[in-house]
Amino acid sequence: REEVERKRLKAVLEVQYLLEQLGEESVRQDLTQSTGDAPVLTESELTGLDEFYKLIGPERDSSV
Repeated sequence: REEVERKRLKAVLEVQYLLEQLGEESVRQDLTQSTGDAPVLTESELTGLDEFYKLIGPERDSSV
């Protein structure tokens, strides 16, 4: 049971990291233009991923 939870947490952190990287301007540029081996995404698709990141990303409580 502990191993299953560890794997689940690892997967969540990997997805959060990936979505965080999509916020980098150079990454976004690669994804909206046909450069390198990256798949081409539309601005709308990137915006959808940004919204998804906001939903699953941790928020910090600035009052603490």
